[in-house]
Amino acid sequence: MKRIIALFVSFILVCACIALTAGAEEGSYTLIPSEENVDNWTKTACQGYNLEIEYVDGAAVFSAESVWPCAEYFYTDEEIVTVSVEDYSLVYDFSVSTGATNINFTFTDGFGSTAVYSIANNSLGNVFYDAGSGDLYAGDYKGAIKLSDFVNSTMFLGGTTFPQNLIVDGNITFSAIQVYSVSGATVTVRELSLVPTSEIPEEPVDESSAVIEESVEESDEASTEESVEASTEESVEASVEESVTESVEESTDTTVNEEEGLGIWLYVIIGAAAVVIVVVIVVIAKKKK
Repeated sequence: MKRIIALFVSFILVCACIALTAGAEEGSYTLIPSEENVDNWTKTACQGYNLEIEYVDGAAVFSAESVWPCAEYFYTDEEIVTVSVEDYSLVYDFSVSTGATNINFTFTDGFGSTAVYSIANNSLGNVFYDAGSGDLYAGDYKGAIKLSDFVNSTMFLGGTTFPQNLIVDGNITFSAIQVYSVSGATVTVRELSLVPTSEIPEEPVDESSAVIEESVEESDEASTEESVEASTEESVEASVEESVTESVEESTDTTVNEEEGLGIWLYVIIGAAAVVIVVVIVVIAKKKK
């Protein structure tokens, strides 16, 4: 009986572990704390200017009047996020009005080592940034970065690479986030989260581009058909003109030949008639003698 109970308990524990593992792999995690934790940000003023944080329609809004103050949020043990580099992506959606911004993440290996790495790196693609500071200029930023690309990127500032020693067993751990407002920027963060790559839909095809391409193809086909038709018509017209010309020339040649033949025969008849007349006159003259 004890053996059966032990096996039963072991079975339940195994199922629980499997369920937790599956849940961790399929979960999504936000990297921006909710509004209820707004007071837990640590603000760092710059030259007397501080950063203000408020939440508007679910988005976190960071703003300052000048220079480059920042705010940092250290995740609690319950908020620290560890995800697989191969299976997760960083989904972002934020806007910068005037000025510039920079958003940094703090990573840890769980054994005391930490490092800071910026979202302003070449995995963002071709974006407008300040080469001297690596800050992202005013604009709209939205998309998804595979973490496998993120950890193989280089920062805009100094070409710094991601600290590979903080990748532990194929996972990375986010322990804090830092947001800057530069030169009076207002930074509106609508989403900044970690999502399983398999759950991110592929970018839809731009229908307008497809329509334009289709129109161009149809236009090319129509142009080709018109060219063929025009070429065919020209060929037919040329053939007809050539045939008519040849027919006219042949008709003219025939008429000339016929006229030449009639002229010859006319001369022959007239000559024969003259000979006959001469013979008749000679015969009559002989009879009179």
